[in-house]
Amino acid sequence: MDRCESKTFARPVIVLRKLNKRSFMAVPLTSKRHEGTWYVSFSFKGIEEYAVLAQSRIMSAARLYQRIGRADEIDMLKIRIGFHDLFCD
Repeated sequence: MDRCESKTFARPVIVLRKLNKRSFMAVPLTSKRHEGTWYVSFSFKGIEEYAVLAQSRIMSAARLYQRIGRADEIDMLKIRIGFHDLFCD
C-alpha cells in the first residue's frame, strides 16, 4: 500500500530523545535525495535515508506503531550534530 493511501498516515521517524512516558522528540525520515543543512543522510539496512531536521517535532508515544530497527551510534551522532547546528547556533 502506498504511504499516501495509508489510513494511519504512518511515516518512519528517528526517536531523537524520549521526553517522558508519553512523548518524544521525533525526526521524520525520507528516502528521497536531499541536500543542505536541513537534512542528514545516513544508511539504514543498506538504503540511503535522509533525516528531515526542519520537520522535527514532539510526538505522542501513542503514534509509534512499529519498531523497524535501530540506527547505529555514528549515524545518531550525525543526526544530533545536524540538529544542534541547525537549531542551536
